[in-house]
Amino acid sequence: MPRVRTIRPEFFTAEDIVALSASARLLYIALWCEADREGRMAWTPATFRLRYFPADQIDIDKLAGELIERELVVPYGDGLAYLPNFTTWQCLNARESASKLPAPDASARVKQASGRDSDASMEKREDASGTRTGRETREQQFVTFLRSWPTTLSGDRRLEAARAWRRMVNGDAETVMAALEAEKQSEDWQAGAVPEPSVWLAARPWARS
Repeated sequence: MPRVRTIRPEFFTAEDIVALSASARLLYIALWCEADREGRMAWTPATFRLRYFPADQIDIDKLAGELIERELVVPYGDGLAYLPNFTTWQCLNARESASKLPAPDASARVKQASGRDSDASMEKREDASGTRTGRETREQQFVTFLRSWPTTLSGDRRLEAARAWRRMVNGDAETVMAALEAEKQSEDWQAGAVPEPSVWLAARPWARS
């Protein structure tokens, strides 16, 4: 039976969430209602479609695939799945019943440990002034990049852009953004010849002498 869950404002600017299509984000939120206190659930996409998208023309398998590719959902066992980052977004009621589902098997746990967004690698820290650094700052920088890009990005294009951002931008987002603003004034871009953001990032135009 679905459960009542909460949503945090910072969810909407988290890097791994921004890279999803809008419908995949909604499905991910819906899965919180399916998950027990350990983030485990029966993995039944057809049921999720009827329950959470009853009047929408969507491809539930494609949306589920987005979440699995991002390792936000990890299928395991016989028709089960779990959400590795479940407790990142949920403060659970201590009175909620313990999970009745088996724990993920060893192979699923390996996926969680090696995932791009594991808790250890994406730990949120606070500096001396109390301002959060690390994941939150990087995510907000990527959101700013998306908003500044001259064309609208969605689905796979946004996912590829997020991957390129992680690979190519190493803490010098201001230089990258300055290069982007300059590029937007070029004749080619003004004429509509705008490359894919992942291709532009991979070329590292801000590093040219």
